[in-house]
Amino acid sequence: MKRVNGHALLAGVVLFALPTAGTSYAAALRSHAPAGSPVYRPSAARIPACAHAGKAVSFPQHFPASFPVPSGTAITGKRVPIGGGIAATGFVPMHSFAATVHFIPTQLPKVGFTVLHLEIDTPHDSEGSYQGHGYVGGWSLRAISGCAAMVFQVSAKTNSKSKFADEAKRRGPNRILASLE
Repeated sequence: MKRVNGHALLAGVVLFALPTAGTSYAAALRSHAPAGSPVYRPSAARIPACAHAGKAVSFPQHFPASFPVPSGTAITGKRVPIGGGIAATGFVPMHSFAATVHFIPTQLPKVGFTVLHLEIDTPHDSEGSYQGHGYVGGWSLRAISGCAAMVFQVSAKTNSKSKFADEAKRRGPNRILASLE
C-alpha cells in the first residue's frame, strides 16, 4: 500500500462573485470555473463497453458543480449516503492507472477545494477526501479487471465547519485516515 503526501495538493481559497438572479448555484459555479477546468457533461461520456456503464446522467441536484472529473466520465447513478449528503456513482475512462487516480487530487485545488486525504493502492484503487465551497466529501476509484475504465463514486455533504478540516490542521492532511460520515 502506498500513501501519497497531500501537502503539495493544498491550495488557497478561490474567490469570485456569483450571480444570484435567474441562475442556479451550480450554473454559477460552471460559468466561473477557471479556464481549462474540467466540467462534467453527460453528453461527453465515453466509457468502454466492457464497463457496462449504462446511460450517463447529470450530477445530482445540489452536488458541487465544479467538482472535476476526467474527460469522458459517465455518472450513471445517484444516492443518499447513510450519513447524509448526496453521492454520484459512475465510471471513468482509464488511460493509465497513475494518470487516472492523480487527476482528481491535482484538479481539486485548481477549482478551490482542499484535498484532505489521498490513498492509492496501486494498481487496484484509490480514495480520498476533500472540502471546499461549503462541502466536505470523498471519492473512490476502483479498477475494472480487463477494462480500460474504473468504477467511480463521489460524495458531498454541506458542512460549513468540517471535522476533517479541524483534524487536518491538527495532524496534517496526509495523516487523515478517517472514513467519511
